[in-house]
Amino acid sequence: MSTDDEARTLLETEAFGVLIIGGGVGPESRAAMKECAALHRVRRVIDGALSEPFDAYVRREFEPVIREVAAEG
Repeated sequence: MSTDDEARTLLETEAFGVLIIGGGVGPESRAAMKECAALHRVRRVIDGALSEPFDAYVRREFEPVIREVAAEG
């Protein structure tokens, strides 16, 4: 978890191919993070709330996207 400013600072490094926005992020912050991600070479944004069980959700929803982006180099 991070603040908007912390997330923006991290995205500005252009070191991230995927941004995962969790369910606790408000609408204004969500829109701002998507905009920032688009400006800083993030190739995919996963926008959604987590569901239980967490480990199964991550494997099902996040891992395939992260692997795909990593393979693109």
